[in-house]
Amino acid sequence: MVIPPAQWRIRTDWNTVCARSSGRRHYHAARQQAARARRDQVFELLLRHGWDNFGVCAKIARELHVHRCTIVRDRQTLLREMD
Repeated sequence: MVIPPAQWRIRTDWNTVCARSSGRRHYHAARQQAARARRDQVFELLLRHGWDNFGVCAKIARELHVHRCTIVRDRQTLLREMD
């Protein structure tokens, strides 16, 4: 849903503000939980296929049906967490 700029000036009642905030918190929490679960899978696959083997990120991305860049970022996060 796209809100025209003119409607941003309209005052919103407190219940609507709270409901939107709650929805955002729920949405972000669900995304973070999915990312943590995916990183667990990535960790297991990296242990199986090797951390530095050529093409391992692309192989894992195909297996998990996500973009290669997502796996690269997950791998970087895992490496930072291990330090």
